[in-house]
Amino acid sequence: MAPDRRLVLINQPGVIAGDEVDLVDGCPTEYWERSTLHQRTLDMLLVVAELRRSDWWSGKLVLFGGSEGGAVVALAAALIPETQAAIVFSSGTGMTVRELIRRALPPPVAAELDAQIAAARENPSGGTRWAGLSHKWWADAADVMPARALALSSAPILLIHGAQDTSSPVEAARAGRDYLTTGGKDVAYFEYPALDHFMREAGGEDRLPEVMEDARRWLAGAVP
Repeated sequence: MAPDRRLVLINQPGVIAGDEVDLVDGCPTEYWERSTLHQRTLDMLLVVAELRRSDWWSGKLVLFGGSEGGAVVALAAALIPETQAAIVFSSGTGMTVRELIRRALPPPVAAELDAQIAAARENPSGGTRWAGLSHKWWADAADVMPARALALSSAPILLIHGAQDTSSPVEAARAGRDYLTTGGKDVAYFEYPALDHFMREAGGEDRLPEVMEDARRWLAGAVP
């Protein structure tokens, strides 16, 4: 998106490229024990604190996150004063995590959601998992509405969403847009009627490059 800038990728806790680790349900144990929305937000703050020590650090930062990473960007943007822009991709910020995921789950599974969250709060363990996420994650995230935190940022905001997204229903993205605009925030909203969570059409055609080009053009106008 910006070839003249440095790119820093912040992965999930416990996920280290090239390392061979024992997996539990497909993920490292450290991931299950440490990965929550707020821990990932803290990790981002720690990474930025380390970047500030670099000779090349310019004091200008664009945050980009997709899916769960979009929620992390929303939580972190106001906490990092160098944030020049925040781009949230395929992440419905305008509902609580509980309500967003309720809409994405099959009805028989969604019927278990509130009971599982209550159990998670009783025992927020990384060793107990439901619907692909640990009880520790559920206890931390359930009632977070990312748009509330994002509204505290003074940076321009871009929300990107596909209307055919079944992982993060588009209603949650529209609600985030409405919450931010009602609060007077500088927000742009790009919705793609035929695209899904990964910016693909129904037949599998990948439209991500075009979507990223739209984001690049927006960024060029939003950040001098």
